[in-house]
Parts: sequence; structure tokens; C-alpha cells
Amino acid sequence: MTIELGAAKCLVVLGISQEKFTRIVKEEVRSLQHEDVEVLSLEIMDKSPGTVILEKLKKLAECVGTPVQIISDWGSDIKKGINLYKEENPGVILTYDITHKMANLLKKELLPDENFKTFLRQCSLTRQKVQQTKLYFLIPPKQRTKARYHNVDVLIEWAIKVIEYEKHQDFSQISTTYNLDDKALFLLSFTLDVDILNILKNLTPFVYKNRQEFTEALMKHLGKELCVVHGEIICQHSDLGRRSFYHKFGWLFNYEQDLDTYTEIFTQIHSVQKQLKTQGLHSESLKEWLKTISIDSLTPKGQKFHEKMIAYLTFETNQIPVGQILLGTSDIVESLFGKYKFFAARRPLKDIGASILLIPLFTLKITTSSVKQAMESIRFIDVISWTESIFGSSMLSQRRNLKFANISDTEPA
Repeated sequence: MTIELGAAKCLVVLGISQEKFTRIVKEEVRSLQHEDVEVLSLEIMDKSPGTVILEKLKKLAECVGTPVQIISDWGSDIKKGINLYKEENPGVILTYDITHKMANLLKKELLPDENFKTFLRQCSLTRQKVQQTKLYFLIPPKQRTKARYHNVDVLIEWAIKVIEYEKHQDFSQISTTYNLDDKALFLLSFTLDVDILNILKNLTPFVYKNRQEFTEALMKHLGKELCVVHGEIICQHSDLGRRSFYHKFGWLFNYEQDLDTYTEIFTQIHSVQKQLKTQGLHSESLKEWLKTISIDSLTPKGQKFHEKMIAYLTFETNQIPVGQILLGTSDIVESLFGKYKFFAARRPLKDIGASILLIPLFTLKITTSSVKQAMESIRFIDVISWTESIFGSSMLSQRRNLKFANISDTEPA
């Protein structure tokens, strides 16, 4: 189900035969692609209570037969309709899409976590601070306002990459310059003798183009022996690229322990998602997944999340007869909606209209012969007639017909 501006909603039901799906996961070992599925139903409606969804499913079943399985994101209205259908057809297997289930588990795990909340806030603030600076290449990913827990893993991956970047201690991409200014001298005062600091003050007015130039100046003033002992720490505090990095990203190192725990959780999620998307869901799915995870190495939080994963897989796999392979995810629906919205974004107003017919096209392999057949069998006037009967006047045409007041004589305030 998708909704945009206006009251109209669009219900899309995709289908794939069990024989075809089994062949894909057994022989090709891959996730579904758009051309693997077909649009069984595309309905435009103003309201979507469970009873209406039930009627749509019953009507569809009259055309294609009773399904072996129905998998969805368990949105409230969709879930109610599917459960009503299940009551009338007990043999149908209902499956909670793995992607949405994992996002739901993550939300319950991370929403009460105060450290995670502050981590998100820091990411947001850092993004604002570095977007117009030389540190832009290290900018945190933009956070979603909706479905945040579907892509929170990219923030964790970003944080780990930034920490890895810091370990190399090469900040030349930020700045190659060195300056032994008052701030550097202050920091060095905690480790160096006063006599050495007095010598270093001779270097304070100058900005050096790179480390080699700065090291040569140090050698000249301190001598080789003192440079060998103290040169590295002096260079660190004088490296303007390094200082700029820690100024903007130093906060990140307060979360290293938390990031290890979050990584454990996401490792489990990614492994089970990959398995179900490429191998399908079957009675042995839990047993196979457990082979990929070492429980002993998990932190207490990681083990707790592991138990929730086991509960989910146990419930889903217990419904499936031995030898049967079913869908574990409805990602293909989300993917089609995403592609549709990408193309539909060109519209002046984002209401659901005739462009919704793009969705069935995305599941086809368009060839010259298929285009010829479509042009010969479907008249454009019939498409216009269908559009008007389903949607009526578009939102844009309604805006154009507005009678605006005559403001030509309006005086400025």
C-alpha cells in the first residue's frame, strides 16, 4: 500500500509461482528481481479497512487461485485484511517480511538506548557543521525522517569507517599544513619541559606547508636528539588537519564500545536477511542460520537480540512444511514503489494518478514487439477514460481551475 498527496491510496499485490521461486533460489541463489514477479492486482481506494482488503484478496483469489503464502510488511490495515482472509482460508501461510521485522526489533532495542539517541544527535549536528568545509568527504549520512530504523546501519558503518580513517593518522586530505601556535603549545605544556617550550616559541609565527618542512624547522631549533624523543608528539599537536579532524569527529570515540555492540546486532541482521533473500524461507532456515553465528563471542546485548531473532525464525519456520521453500521478504514491493516514486517525482504535484501504471511496466522486459503489441491493442483514449473514471480531475487541473481573487489593485502594506 502506498499513499501520497491527497486521499487516494494504491494497493499493489505482486505474485510469483512457487515453482518459479523455488527454481530461482535453488539454481540461481539470488533475491527476486522486478521481472521475476507480476502485478496481480493494482487497486485505487480512498479507504483501506481490513474488510475492504479482505474483499480485494477474495476477488483476486477468484482469478488466480488461493495463494500458498501471503507476505507483507504487516501495516495495520493490510495485516487486518490478511488475517481475516486467513480465517476463511486456514491453509494459507502468513509471513512477516524479514526487513520490516528486523526494523521493528531494532526500534525496540535502540529506542530506549540513551547512548544511541545522543549518537544520532551528534551525527546530525556534525553533518551540519562539516557540510561546507574541507571535511565534507567524512560527512555522516543523512538520516531518514521516516522508517529511520530501516537504514540506521549506514550510520554505524560510517562511524566505523571514520574510526578506521583515524587509525592511519594521515589527515592530509583535510590539510597538509603545520602550525605550532598557542593552542599547540598549551597542549604540549602537559608533556614537555619549560626549556623546550621556550625554544618552540620561535616557531609559533610560522605556518609550514607540510610535515617535511615542519620537521626540518624542528630539527634546526631543537637538534636531532630532542627531535627523535619529542618530534612525533610535537607534530601531532601542530598538524592542522589532525586538529580539525578531532575537533569535528573526536566525539565519535566515546561510542567505540557501543559501536561494537551495534555491529554485532547488524551482523546478525545482515546475515539472516541475506540468507532468506537468496535461499528463501523453509523449515531448516533457523538451523542453517545458527551455523553462521558464534554465540560465545557476543556481548550480553548481542545475545539478547540473538534470542529475539531465534524466536522470529522459530515462529516463521514452524509454519512451513518440510521440503517447501517460501518467500522471506517482500522487499520487491518496496523496490517497485521506490522506482515508481523516482519516475513520478517529475510530476508537479505528488498525488496518485495515471503514472501509477508505471508499476506493471517495471515488471516487464520491454521489447520492440511488446511495445508494438501494446500500441496496437490499447487506445490512448481508453487510458484517458480509465484515468478519469478512477481519479477524476487531477490535483493539478483542480488548482488551475481555482478562481483567484483579483489582487491587481492591492496596495502594499
